[in-house]
Amino acid sequence: YTTQDYVRWEAYAGKFTQFIRGAGSYPGDPPAGYDEYKKREKYAPTPEEYRDLIARTSANRFGESIDEVHMP
Repeated sequence: YTTQDYVRWEAYAGKFTQFIRGAGSYPGDPPAGYDEYKKREKYAPTPEEYRDLIARTSANRFGESIDEVHMP
């Protein structure tokens, strides 16, 4: 991986952190190689850790209640 990859991973982690804090929208899936970044930055957030929050915000965005969202 390159320095540019690291910059993308770090930017994604920052956007995801803002999302968790309620100060931004869900940034989508992580960029390719983010799992490598996560190995070095163990506190970097991942969608897997925040599935419920993502489901709630997605439900709110589409005008559904959280009860209408079905997680597998």
